[in-house]
Amino acid sequence: MNSCVIILLVAFFTIVPSLLGIEATERLLSTLLTVASIFLSIGLSLIVGFDFDKIKNATVHKRIKKNINGIKVRFICLFIIDVIIYLFSLQIVDGNLLSLTSRYPALPNPESMLYSMLTNFAMSVILISTVYFMINFNEIQRLKDDINEQARAANR
Repeated sequence: MNSCVIILLVAFFTIVPSLLGIEATERLLSTLLTVASIFLSIGLSLIVGFDFDKIKNATVHKRIKKNINGIKVRFICLFIIDVIIYLFSLQIVDGNLLSLTSRYPALPNPESMLYSMLTNFAMSVILISTVYFMINFNEIQRLKDDINEQARAANR
């Protein structure tokens, strides 16, 4: 996905719910992270189980292997970002960061729109990462199916 589109989606899913008075709860964030974990696991298992031996063309083999490895790295990096943002948002929800508001008035308090925007930001990032995992999972599966079709057609 284009970086601008991702930034716009994160901004939209952060700001609009906040304006409507909706904020992500700890339970929602936990559920979203669990779903992201599941799709990460499925995607990585597809990548690890990818059979490059069926690709006979050396140029195509090299290009696909490079792209698959790039997806693996992005999966892992995105999940690390998701976990860090999730842990940070739990600190906000639990009030551990909010207890500092008496000493640092610039930090959000639970009643402020900034508070809901921070938790909604966490929700947005995890949600968009999950969609990224799902899209790539489907694309990798489609690529595996296409390679199997080509290999079967070549063996006939």
